[in-house]
Amino acid sequence: MPLALYRYQPDSFTKAFTGPTNPLQNMRKCNKLRTLACRVIQDKFCGIINICVEALHDVMSEDPETGTSKDCMLMSHFEEPKLSDDEEPPTEQDKRKKLGLGAESKNLYPFLLPVIQLSTDVSQPPHVYLLEDGLELWLVTLENSPAVTPELLRIFQNMSALLELSSENLRTCFQIVNAYIYLSATEFLQNYGESLCQSFSDLLKDITNEGQVQVLKVVEIALKVSPILGAHMFQPLLPAVFRGIVDGERYPVVMSTYLGIMGRILLQNSSFFSSLLSKMASECGQEMDQLLGSVIEMWVDRMDNITQPERRKLSALALVSLLPSDNSVIQDKFCGIINICVEALHDVMSEDPETGTSKDCMLMSHFEEPKLSDDEEPPTEQDKRKKLLALEDPVHSVSLQHFVYEKLKAQQALMGDPGFGVLMETVDTVLVRQLQEFLQNL
Repeated sequence: MPLALYRYQPDSFTKAFTGPTNPLQNMRKCNKLRTLACRVIQDKFCGIINICVEALHDVMSEDPETGTSKDCMLMSHFEEPKLSDDEEPPTEQDKRKKLGLGAESKNLYPFLLPVIQLSTDVSQPPHVYLLEDGLELWLVTLENSPAVTPELLRIFQNMSALLELSSENLRTCFQIVNAYIYLSATEFLQNYGESLCQSFSDLLKDITNEGQVQVLKVVEIALKVSPILGAHMFQPLLPAVFRGIVDGERYPVVMSTYLGIMGRILLQNSSFFSSLLSKMASECGQEMDQLLGSVIEMWVDRMDNITQPERRKLSALALVSLLPSDNSVIQDKFCGIINICVEALHDVMSEDPETGTSKDCMLMSHFEEPKLSDDEEPPTEQDKRKKLLALEDPVHSVSLQHFVYEKLKAQQALMGDPGFGVLMETVDTVLVRQLQEFLQNL
């Protein structure tokens, strides 16, 4: 039948993919389907997507041989149908629009999940040919998944062996881990946190600085999404982070990530920070206060290593959260804490054009669906999850200006006006003046 007729006759299309088959016919089916997807009109093809998926599923069920599996994989990974011969090459956004994937992709799980399972299982020969495509399909499936399912969770059993490969696909593996954390942190970490931590521990023994940062970013995201459970599950990795800060890690990007992790713990899980500080003090043969002073001093000294505004604000929130305190070490480091707060205030404060007053530009009060132009891709389910998470993140829900003000007022109440005045005299007069300007309307 001429290809043009397939555009309008789904019944004829179905007949072409049914009936007795053999491996050679199966390969021809996949090739025909791929060719068809290139040539048909997009809106007509959408009407027979379900037929396509069923056909591919049947082919793979009948013939799991590598060649046919690879053809099916290529088809399942296929991008949006081409509309004309003179169409521009696909953009990066176009490449993310996989056939049938969206919020309703769960309807395709009976086909998608076995394909992902087969292509990412290193004990199965087909992974040699299918791994890269399989990982990409896995990632996009997670990004578009509205909720975790037992089957989707079970596929992660393949990840431990994939991380051991330390291949060029490692970055995609980390993205997949992050996607699971965003999708269902509690269920995921309870099932796989321990084994994942062990895999990361093995990786960190022999990995580049860039790879180390990728591992640590996963830990940082886990702490952001689930501060209590994340710290508990990745506890074995945190002493090395603590030592890296105290020793003054020389690689700026690694140091920045260390401080991001420690900032999350100090701000959102202070009891865990205290227990970690106690453990490290015992290990180093130092008093807890002495070690805390070393951490604050190094934090202040290496603040310039942190380039992301979010992490800079996080550092200020974390350190000023130590106030109010009558601890002599914290009071000795008061000037450094104020220095970091003023730097971060410069980063995040901007003038509100409506009121003419300064406000924290990182604050998010509600979630709005973005208005998209015709050529813009709608947000994935993961994009929406990130936005909702940001509404609960102190970096985006707590005003640094107000937080600093309240902490300083509490310190003043603790020490009394004379004592607080003496404490403020330890701060450079230029910093004091800038701080007063930020807080003057409160």
